[in-house]
Amino acid sequence: MTSHPLMAMRGIAPPIQRVIPIRNAWVARVGIRFFSDALNDWTPYVGATDVRVRFSQFETGFTFEGYPSTLVGPFPMLETSDPGWYYFPIGADIITRALASLVGQTIYQIIESAYGTYAYYFDLTTSEPLLVTDPRSPIT
Repeated sequence: MTSHPLMAMRGIAPPIQRVIPIRNAWVARVGIRFFSDALNDWTPYVGATDVRVRFSQFETGFTFEGYPSTLVGPFPMLETSDPGWYYFPIGADIITRALASLVGQTIYQIIESAYGTYAYYFDLTTSEPLLVTDPRSPIT
């Protein structure tokens, strides 16, 4: 099997920790490219059916024992009309149920994808830190 590395991007954004508010929906999105030997350049990765997103308490997405750690997901990401871009909207009810007890803590958005038919081997795994917040704190 020839390795075809994948590369992910979020667009033009500073590399800072974003916040994920409970009681709000969340749209996970990512742009994926792969290196084409024929073109000798990075090209959009289109037609992928195995791109998925999940949230984890661990930066790697796995526990110390090596098991997948998932708070929410995994959800299959959908391809946009813009080549190489994928997204998945997560409803506010799902976000609130899963993350309400984690306000003030950092979780990680894990996006994974495999190249070709070898779905058991992820060529791409990204980990983005997200600070869980409660924008509508109760009045005391």
